[in-house]
Amino acid sequence: LGGLHALAAKQRERKPFDANTVSERADEVAEALKRVATSGTWDQLKAAVSPIFQGLLDAVRAADRELGDAAHNLQCADEETNILWWLEGGCSRDMNKPWTALKEGAAIIAGTELADLTDVTHGPCDATALLERVLSESKAKGKDTSLATYVNALPDEWARERKGQADDSTLDLAPLSLAIVRRANSDTASWQQYFDASSGMKSSTQFTAGHVARQAYVEAIMLRTLADTDTEE
Repeated sequence: LGGLHALAAKQRERKPFDANTVSERADEVAEALKRVATSGTWDQLKAAVSPIFQGLLDAVRAADRELGDAAHNLQCADEETNILWWLEGGCSRDMNKPWTALKEGAAIIAGTELADLTDVTHGPCDATALLERVLSESKAKGKDTSLATYVNALPDEWARERKGQADDSTLDLAPLSLAIVRRANSDTASWQQYFDASSGMKSSTQFTAGHVARQAYVEAIMLRTLADTDTEE
C-alpha cells in the first residue's frame, strides 16, 4: 500500500515550468534588433530585417504573458485538486488517521494541513467552509472549548515537529503557534502558565473548533510567508 501511495504521489508531481526561458529569448531578440538598427551599412537589409525582428519580438512577448497566465491557472487547478482529494479522504495527511480519532486536536491539525496544501497566495476563498466540512466529521464540532483543550489534544510527535519548524522571532504574531511551541517544550499541564504570561491570550479562553481551525490556517500561511520573505532577502 505504501508503495502504491508513493507511485501515485510521483505520478501527480508537478512538472518543472520556467516562464523566464521565454523572456530570456525575447531579450536576446531585442538585443539583436538593436544591433541591426544601429548598423551603418546594408540599409536595404536593415529595412527588410527590422520588421521581422520586431514582429518576432512582439510575438515572443505576447507568448510570455500568455504562458505566465497559463502557469498561474495550472497552479490554481493543481492546488484545488489536492485540497479536494484531502477533503474527500476524510483523514489527516500528517497523522494518517481519520478526523474522528484526533478529537479536539483535529481543529489545529486541519487548519495547518490546509495551509500546507495552499500554494496560491491567499489560498481558496472558501477555506473556512472547507475546514467546517472537515470538522463536521470530528468530535470537536459545534461547542465552545478552551484553547488549552485544543492544544493538549494534539499528538506529542505532531506538536514537536511543528515546534521544530517554528521561528521564535515571529511567534509574537501567532498566539496559537506560540501555544503549540510552549506545549512542545514542556507538557500538557505546565505550558499554560508560560503561555498566559507571555501572550495576550489566556489558555482558558473558549473558542469553537471552526475558529481555532481558521486561526491555525491563517497563522501557518502568515509564518510561511514571513519565512519565504526572509529567505529571499
